[in-house]
Amino acid sequence: MQPNRGPKFEALNVRINGAAAKLLLDKFDQTPGDDSAVQKRVEERYRFRRPCLVKFVQPGGTTVTLKAPTRDLSRGGLAFLHHSFVHAGTVCQILLASSDKKVITTEGVVVRCEYLEAGIHSVSVRFTCPIDVSSICDSARTHRVLLVDDDPQMRTLVRFLTRDQSIELVEASDGQSALDAAASRLFDIILMDVEMPVLNGLDAVKKLRESGYTGCIVALTSMNAEGDRERLLAQGFDQYLAKPIDKDALRKVFAELQAEPELSSLAEMDGMQSLISQFVDELAAISREIQKALAGGDIPGLGRLSRTLKGKAGSFGFARISEAAMAVETKTSAEADAQDLGKSVHELLRLCRRARKPS
Repeated sequence: MQPNRGPKFEALNVRINGAAAKLLLDKFDQTPGDDSAVQKRVEERYRFRRPCLVKFVQPGGTTVTLKAPTRDLSRGGLAFLHHSFVHAGTVCQILLASSDKKVITTEGVVVRCEYLEAGIHSVSVRFTCPIDVSSICDSARTHRVLLVDDDPQMRTLVRFLTRDQSIELVEASDGQSALDAAASRLFDIILMDVEMPVLNGLDAVKKLRESGYTGCIVALTSMNAEGDRERLLAQGFDQYLAKPIDKDALRKVFAELQAEPELSSLAEMDGMQSLISQFVDELAAISREIQKALAGGDIPGLGRLSRTLKGKAGSFGFARISEAAMAVETKTSAEADAQDLGKSVHELLRLCRRARKPS
């Protein structure tokens, strides 16, 4: 008698490529009410496009592992694509990747299998135990935004335009109130008007940067003459959003919040975790020095700082930050125009803000 070696594993991909899956999912998601805030609140369903692994145990003990494109996700369940019909009641195991690259495993049971087209089905699974969706799905997270504008109608408009997004909006009417709010709470983004009473936006940003604030600050302003954008970015703003406010442009700013964090490729190496954490802590000070060099027109200093960061970031496993720093260094030595250099610096700072310590 052969010894029992446990279940046999087979790996399968759903017979549809990534591009075709996206087109199919987008097509069938365009049904009335799918994206409504009411439905999201009631069903806790979020658009989800990160592949998952599904393990089905077949009669005889064989386990088939399916790598499947996903459709949507909630605390209580998941929908994914499959090239075969799956009977309701089928027990399965779902493996999902969290935002910090950990694998979350949960048990589930198939509750529905719906034919879409071209042999592809949408399979809905109910989890045995609810999961923390925010650790897996970026759109399920609530982000905190500080809106600073002395015009109450503008604040009302921004609140209206962001009503269907997972955003906690905190409001301030002048620069000093913004400083007080930023000192007491953490914000994912600050939307800052420039021309305000008590303390204007430029002075508020200057004080925030001098105090060590490295978070994203967006200029929300009617100053849209030639050169205004570049001048504001050079003085400490990360992005520029012109008034009148365009809904799509505002959504693009908030889409930045859904970006995946920058994680070190060396995080799993024994003994590296504390060293990586120290480097991530140091990035805030480095970012401030880079911002000061750009604002002050210190091109040689900017070159030295970016060259140093290039080496350190690469050494600690942050390849994208290292590449962005190299791009800045190259442009400082090639005497690139100010606008092009500014874009490269802000891309570098954007990546630095996303750097996270090993969990």
